Amino acid sequence: MTPEQLKASVLQYAMQGKLVPQDPTDEPASELIKRIQAKKEQLIKEKKIKKEKPLPEITDEEKPFEIPESWEWARLREITKIIGDGLHGTPSYDEKGSYYFINGSNLKEGKIIISDATKKVDYDEYHKNKKLMDDGTILLSINGTLGNLAIYNNEKVMLGKSAAYMTLICKLTVPYIYKYLSSSIFKQYYSEKYTGTTIKNIPLSALRMCVLPLPPMEEQKRIVQKIEELFKKIDQYAEAYNKLEELNKQFPIKMEKSLLQYAMQGKLVPQNPSDEPASELLKQIKAEKEQLIKDKKIKKEKPLPEITEEEIPFEIPESWEWRRLREFSVITSGGTPKTAISEYWEGNIPWITPKDMGKQREKYIKSSSKKITDYGLEKSSAQLIRKNSIVYSSRAPIGHINIVPFDYTTNQGCKSVSPIRINIEYLYYSLIMMTPNIIKRGSGTTFKEVSATTFGETLIPIPPLNEQIRIIRELENIVKTVNNLKI
Repeated sequence: MTPEQLKASVLQYAMQGKLVPQDPTDEPASELIKRIQAKKEQLIKEKKIKKEKPLPEITDEEKPFEIPESWEWARLREITKIIGDGLHGTPSYDEKGSYYFINGSNLKEGKIIISDATKKVDYDEYHKNKKLMDDGTILLSINGTLGNLAIYNNEKVMLGKSAAYMTLICKLTVPYIYKYLSSSIFKQYYSEKYTGTTIKNIPLSALRMCVLPLPPMEEQKRIVQKIEELFKKIDQYAEAYNKLEELNKQFPIKMEKSLLQYAMQGKLVPQNPSDEPASELLKQIKAEKEQLIKDKKIKKEKPLPEITEEEIPFEIPESWEWRRLREFSVITSGGTPKTAISEYWEGNIPWITPKDMGKQREKYIKSSSKKITDYGLEKSSAQLIRKNSIVYSSRAPIGHINIVPFDYTTNQGCKSVSPIRINIEYLYYSLIMMTPNIIKRGSGTTFKEVSATTFGETLIPIPPLNEQIRIIRELENIVKTVNNLKI
């Protein structure tokens, strides 16, 4: 869903009374309307506004949806001092004038926008054509481009005919009414009422008869506050969405994979020349792995094949290095204790299988369907893997991947990766990105399987350690922004 669609949904929920809960202690909207009507009658009595013909009753057909009991349907004219538009014609311009002559094109995102092309008029011209506007006035473009809005803030402006003005009787209702006029509900209304083909126009009569849902005053405040809160989240989401859209244009693959590819090519965050290069990190990893072998904590392995130019799938920054997975990690295969021996089972060591991983499509796996005993572990080819390792399903199917935050073991359908000095979350995302390549290198007829040797030869792009952290932080920010948007 696009950011614009999300905002439209928020406004739709708001205008239906579904965005914030109703409070039974709020004074109902019917009382607010009574006060507005009393104020309007007073203004008429004082001859500040003209008396108008009675409004027709609102019919059921005019109500597009149900609203809460404490709300009321009202016509826009019912809650305004006046609804009108600007000058129909051309004023006498004055380059030295103090008042800008604006039209609907000057209204944008709640503000009056003055450009170098906006012409001016003097005080006499303004005074001759001024309208009843105050800080309770909302402006709306009604000719040509329809629906642009601005809240009048006592700017020195004179209106042209494509700018309508609505001066509300209760100024406190301005924020809510502005949100209503921004909603798809109002847009749907005027799209059914506008006239003209080449140049469209919203008649003032249609504005005056417009039916809108009016909540209690206190609820209006809560609604506006909630809309603003959600719109801030959506604006954050928009940054991530726009970035993903841009990535999607550059890579003909799914958006999520585009993001990972972009990250693993060194294009998601800038390189920092002060970072220690990956070559130095790999020297430290080599020394640490040699010490582990010397201490007999891991076994000595056969040399890995040299990386050829043909194997490298894309270019990486100069401070990065291509390395095979086994070079900077310990890879462990799994096993299965005999199922018929009960002493092997019902223990406390989680025994992870591809089936467990398929059920829990999250970064961190939460549990396993079975657990084995220490005795079962001892009597099988399964091995105890220390927490904060990565488990990767290597057959039936290939490609499920999780970080395991607890000690565990696996069946033979999994491979475990314990990285040395490499950020585990960076490796997690790297393996996701490289999975299509891993699957291609699988063997078998009935079902494909990736051996420990083949898996260990997987190429991974290694950035400096600090850059790994920056990449993860940026990835997580994007994911969090998208996933945490709750409406």
